[in-house]
Amino acid sequence: MAKKKSAFSVALRATSYLFSCAHIVVPLALVFGTIVGLLDVAVLSLFAPEALKGGPTDQSTMIKLMFGWWGVMLFIEVTLGPILAAMTIYAARTRSHGGSVSLGKALNFALARYKRIFKWHAIAMLTIQVGMIAIVPGILFLLQYAFVDSILCLEDEERPLNRSSRMTKGRRRGIFSLVFIWLIFTQVLGFMELAALGEGTGTLIALMSGAYLLNIWVVMVFYTFYEDRTGKAA
Repeated sequence: MAKKKSAFSVALRATSYLFSCAHIVVPLALVFGTIVGLLDVAVLSLFAPEALKGGPTDQSTMIKLMFGWWGVMLFIEVTLGPILAAMTIYAARTRSHGGSVSLGKALNFALARYKRIFKWHAIAMLTIQVGMIAIVPGILFLLQYAFVDSILCLEDEERPLNRSSRMTKGRRRGIFSLVFIWLIFTQVLGFMELAALGEGTGTLIALMSGAYLLNIWVVMVFYTFYEDRTGKAA
């Protein structure tokens, strides 16, 4: 078994991967932020057009709006999330082994694995998001399935959810300590989106791009824990 590394060490390495791969992760975050931002505006136009003009929004409309935005997030995560995860894992793994990373190679890596990743990534994500309705179950599922994308990208495991659950044992406290702030952020993101929309679509896109940049860092954290767990570091 590989030696267990501290959460602080993992955070430092994941952050170094993020900065050294800025030419990949920044455009990736901007693309996803723009897509989600524009879809969120479309949902707002559908459920609360008066809010676009600065008008009041009643409670029932707010509920529809939040569920609409949640649906947008799930749709993007299920359909395009495997590409973001695979590109991020490829970039982090290549940098951890001292290689150079290009946007084209990262995208080709993701597209080549999309079919394999799609099913299990969707199952894990939907399980986590449904669990997040009650918060605690969602967090527990998140900690169990933290390695699923890395396993799908780098192994031929037929039961990636079970393998991730086994591999994260003993490391879930460290994982939680690093993603705690991110978890809080995701819970209030809907309200932040509404506030950003008051400043214009550009502000909303900037907010969502920043949110995806944080998501990318979290994927790199998960990969770094996985790398330490499997002893596959360079």
